[in-house]
Amino acid sequence: MKPGDSYGNVEYENLAQSQNSLPGPKQRSHSRIIPFGAGCVTTLIFAAMLLAIKHAVSALGSPISPAEIEAEEWNYCGRSSLTAKARGCVMEPLFYGWMPPQCVFPELTSAHPVFEDRKFYKDRNMTMELAPEQLWAGEEIMVYTHRYHGEHCLFQWRKLQYAMDHRMEFLDNKTISLHHTTHCADQLSVGCEGPQDVN
Repeated sequence: MKPGDSYGNVEYENLAQSQNSLPGPKQRSHSRIIPFGAGCVTTLIFAAMLLAIKHAVSALGSPISPAEIEAEEWNYCGRSSLTAKARGCVMEPLFYGWMPPQCVFPELTSAHPVFEDRKFYKDRNMTMELAPEQLWAGEEIMVYTHRYHGEHCLFQWRKLQYAMDHRMEFLDNKTISLHHTTHCADQLSVGCEGPQDVN
């Protein structure tokens, strides 16, 4: 049929476009499948990323409070030398106390051999001398000596600096205690300089 032909009572007109320019069924389905598939793939990638992030965050765990760390099994040395030794704790001479091994830095401790470089006593009147082995055993509740408190405070600060410089993972709760640091600073500053000293 040609344009303007009629068939019965129906007259046909020429279409502005040829039949070949109209998208066929296959072309239409491809044009819809590609964006749909890309959307599905993007959604799957996004979901996988969210799951990976969630897994990474849960693997790290939530931050642990100081109270929770102190309550952990490894961080408790008990209330006696016998218990401390049984738990693998180590004597820290300049604290005259037991600490978890993670909180003691042997190279720093051995540089300050206070149990060996002076006399310690069992009594305040300093009449009953203790041997270094007795001090290392930590069985006396209180020990007495000269020049100890100031060195103890300075050792705490050395230990803090050492831990920062060497990026140590653990520090004992006395070394990181603001209360103890303030006490030490107050004790050391009293009488450090006389009223007539010029700086």
